Amino acid sequence: MRGEEQQLTLQPEEVMRLREELSLMNQSLLQSQSSGDTTKDSSFQYPSSGERWKYWQQEEVQQLHQNLRRLQTLCSSAEKELRYERGKNSDLKQHNSLLQEESLKIKIELKQTQEKLSDSSKMCCSLTADWKHCQQKIRELELEVLKQAQSIKSQNNLQEMLAQEKSKVADAEDKILDLQQKLEHAHKVNLTDTCILEKTQLEERIKEAIENEAKIKQQYQEEQQKRKLLDQNLNELQTQVKILQEKESLLEMTSVQQQIKLQQQKAQLEELENEKRKSDEVRRQIGILLFSCSLRPNK
Repeated sequence: MRGEEQQLTLQPEEVMRLREELSLMNQSLLQSQSSGDTTKDSSFQYPSSGERWKYWQQEEVQQLHQNLRRLQTLCSSAEKELRYERGKNSDLKQHNSLLQEESLKIKIELKQTQEKLSDSSKMCCSLTADWKHCQQKIRELELEVLKQAQSIKSQNNLQEMLAQEKSKVADAEDKILDLQQKLEHAHKVNLTDTCILEKTQLEERIKEAIENEAKIKQQYQEEQQKRKLLDQNLNELQTQVKILQEKESLLEMTSVQQQIKLQQQKAQLEELENEKRKSDEVRRQIGILLFSCSLRPNK
C-alpha cells in the first residue's frame, strides 16, 4: 500500500493535461496530413523531399508509439490507485470493527464494577447484622446487671463489662457509620463518576464511530464517483488510442502509397530521359542530314 502511494497517480489536473496533449497530438497529425498533401506536389519535381518526408513520418510514428505507451502507463497507474483506495476503505472498516470490540470490552468492565459494588453492599449488610447482634448482647448484659444488682462488686464488674461492651459497640457503630459513609461515597463515586465517565467515553467513542462510519460512507461514495470518472477517462483514452492506431495505419498506408508514387515518378522520369535521348539522337541525325544536304549543291 505504501509503495503504491508513492507511485504515479492520475489527478484531475493530469487528466486535463493529458487531454490537452492528445488535442495537440491530433492537431499535429492534422498538420502532418496537410503538409503531406503539399509534399506530394513538391515530390513530383524534387524526389529528395519525399525521402525527407518519409523520414519525418517514421519519427512521427515513433512519437505516437511513445505517447501510446505513456497513456497505457497512466491507465495502469489509475488502476493501481483505485486498488489502493479500496484497500484503504477495507482498513477503515477494520478500524470500525476494532472500535466496536473496544466498546464491548468497556461494557464488560462496567458490569464487573457493578458486581464489585454489589459485593460491597453485601458486606455492609453483614456488618449491620453483626451490629444488631452486639446490641442484642448488650441487652442481655443489662438484664444480667439488673439481676446481680445486690452484689456491688459483681455490679461494678458488670458495669465495667457493660462500659467495655458499650465502648466496643460505640467503636463498632463508628466503624459501621464510617463504612456506611465510605460505602455510600464509594457507591456514589463509582456509580456517578465512573459510570458517567465510562458513559461519556462510550458516547464519545460511539459518536466517533458514527462519524467515522459517515466519513467512510462519504469516502466510499467519493471513491465510487472517482471510479466512474476513471472509467470514463479510461474509455475516452481507449477511444483516443483506437483513433491514434487508425491514424497510424492511415499514415503507414499513405507512406506506402507515396513510395509507390515515388517509384512511378522515377520510372516516368527515366522514360522521359530515354525519350529525350532518343529525341536528341533524332535531332542530331536530322542535323547531319541537313548539313550533308547543304553541302551537295556546292559539289
